[in-house]
Amino acid sequence: MNKILLSFNVLVFTFIACDSATTIPTTTASIELDDDEVDLSPNMSRCGNNCIDVFRNFGDEHAINQNQIIAASGELMKLKIQDEFENEVFSAFEKANLDIFEIDQDLFFRIPYVATDSTIEVISDSIDLNILISIKPIQISHLSGDIMEPADENSLGRPLGREYAHFWFSPFHDDDLYLLGGFDYVHRKPQQNAWRYNLHTNEWSPVEVTGDLVPSSNTSVVQLPNQETFLPIGFTFYEDGSQSIGHGIANIISYVERDKIHSRRALDTVGARYQGAVWYDSDTKEVYSLCGAYVSPLLGLSQDCHETSFNTLDKLTNSEQTTGLSNGRTGFAWGHHQYEHSIIIFSGEENHLDSGIWEPNLPEQHIVKYNILSHEFEDIDIGGHFSGRRNPGYFYDNLNQRLFIFGGTADGQTTVQDFIVIHNDPGNEQIYNLTNMYSLPPFRSSSVAAYSSSRDVAILGFGNTAQAVYTDLWSFDLSPE
Repeated sequence: MNKILLSFNVLVFTFIACDSATTIPTTTASIELDDDEVDLSPNMSRCGNNCIDVFRNFGDEHAINQNQIIAASGELMKLKIQDEFENEVFSAFEKANLDIFEIDQDLFFRIPYVATDSTIEVISDSIDLNILISIKPIQISHLSGDIMEPADENSLGRPLGREYAHFWFSPFHDDDLYLLGGFDYVHRKPQQNAWRYNLHTNEWSPVEVTGDLVPSSNTSVVQLPNQETFLPIGFTFYEDGSQSIGHGIANIISYVERDKIHSRRALDTVGARYQGAVWYDSDTKEVYSLCGAYVSPLLGLSQDCHETSFNTLDKLTNSEQTTGLSNGRTGFAWGHHQYEHSIIIFSGEENHLDSGIWEPNLPEQHIVKYNILSHEFEDIDIGGHFSGRRNPGYFYDNLNQRLFIFGGTADGQTTVQDFIVIHNDPGNEQIYNLTNMYSLPPFRSSSVAAYSSSRDVAILGFGNTAQAVYTDLWSFDLSPE
């Protein structure tokens, strides 16, 4: 009688439960059995790891090597399973604490968040399935700057501290970011100046701006398919000293040289609101805006959540009355799910802005989704209890459909001390607190952030607290490499 030695690894995984990470250590065990006592399932040899295909995120059509997957924390993976093995694969993933869920008849799962390099094994008892997943944590690193010194920006060689600035990755060089305008804390008004930051050299360079540029304090940025950049005006000062909010003007930026940009003014964009959501739809080839603050001839400084669109970027073409959200909203975090045709909105300020006093009317989190096709809002209840806030730093990872939210203020005086992420999976939305997992930048309000899908990296910085004004930049590397 022959002996068979079966050696196996006990499951190893790290998982998140709202605000903490737990790691279960690895152990190895061996069992010696007589060969006539071993009943190998007939599926063992027929499946191997070939009964499933694993893809990165929504848009990827090329399967990755599922024998050993290198993944990033929180990464969204798509699964294709041969029908005859579906039950066995679901069972193996469930034992590994990986939930498989369905979106539009496709199957997906999420990689858990980890604080250090970790691994998960997905092993089946009934089919020959053994997948090793190596997980990389989010890498957060300080790039430049600190708290603002009281000096002129030209002598500093970098921008002054500011809030509500346009901040975006160059459409031509993915190691360049542009910073334009914003409300700076020395001159106390929106600025026209522009700067370029290079991720390779970690240096700022002043950028020459030509054309007709309106000073702007707004964070909205829309990259257009012709490689121009659409910047809706939010809060501005005109040459005669008058002020305006959401007046319906946008700067459209074209790129002359790396350190020279040209601006032309797009007029009559009535829906270009202050601190609202603005995005480009590749199907309709229009720019849309939603919610935000504006100046109304009847109501003065006011808010609503109408949707507007612009087909030529020079003229308002449509205005839709939305349903399901009675009050306007501004200062919120948001993201555009291009495959679901929806906008997810987290918190923000819901009152009419009156007498210059801004106070969030949201004692706890309030998450809504806007259906672009039906023009309807719906409340999303995903558990957890997080402070309502306005003006957090935020960025949307459109590869993995998740919204990261950093800081903000709940009362205009203090700073919310958390770093959270919302998984924007239709019907399976989840929220996680990552605050205690990583070494984070100082919390603040009114920071700026830009995300690059080609790098899978976000850059966040600037903003303020009641005690400090920041000129720093931080990198949030979300990539699996």
